[in-house]
Amino acid sequence: MTTYSLDLRERVIAAYEETGNKSLVCRTCSIARTTLDHLLQLREETGELKSRVHRIRGDGHKVGDLDAFVTG
Repeated sequence: MTTYSLDLRERVIAAYEETGNKSLVCRTCSIARTTLDHLLQLREETGELKSRVHRIRGDGHKVGDLDAFVTG
């Protein structure tokens, strides 16, 4: 999903609340219907429209002990 600015997210939700018409808001703001649905779901789950913090999966890939790594 493209990351939209917080300002745009707020304007999209405000337009939807004003009109109640998802199709019209999506055409006007040039966003996909699924994007609007995701924004509404995000607001419902978190109470705000800020992007979720993505957790980095896996172990850190930095070498902790360089000497042991080189001789190892």
